[in-house]
Amino acid sequence: DYQVYRPEVLAGWARDTAPPADFAHGVWQAELWRRLVADAGGTRDRASEMLALLDALADPEEALRQTFPEVRVSVFGALLFPPIYLRVLHALAHHVPVTVYAVVPGDAAGGESHAHPLLRALAGRTRDYWAVTGGLGDVPRESLPISDLGVSPTALHHLQTALASDTTPTTTVPADGSIRIHDCHSERRELEALRERLAA
Repeated sequence: DYQVYRPEVLAGWARDTAPPADFAHGVWQAELWRRLVADAGGTRDRASEMLALLDALADPEEALRQTFPEVRVSVFGALLFPPIYLRVLHALAHHVPVTVYAVVPGDAAGGESHAHPLLRALAGRTRDYWAVTGGLGDVPRESLPISDLGVSPTALHHLQTALASDTTPTTTVPADGSIRIHDCHSERRELEALRERLAA
């Protein structure tokens, strides 16, 4: 979605700026976008709204803290946020406290060198996350300690322990139903599968 991942490109097209050189179909895409903007009759698209919000939050005179003195923003599960959303949160943090909680598989330095194969498989997402957040500048980061997982004979417990310690699995745990994988074709189906599991 260009409105989320390439808002500056769309803004440039609306101003008749030439498409980037790496856009193989940029000429006709730019023309199509200009026509869509003209047909919208002044209604701003999501990309324009996001860029306007960034401009407003960059204004040091924006008195959000004085207007909403008790406001704080907490975001959960933001590992795969589009960069523009993280930029908005970063800009908002200059006015009110913002905390982003993300479960990041592995650390910034681990990458493909992790001992556990699942952490290695997810290294791309981890690398992308740190690259995007690193582009925001000097953002305070804090790793929350993993609480004691205790002792349990389940397959899920063995997996959690191995991931937390980044160790290579050394034992085969019999399938006990504590780990289930569902291939769902939509968000609605994900919720249906979860409901079915909880109600079972």
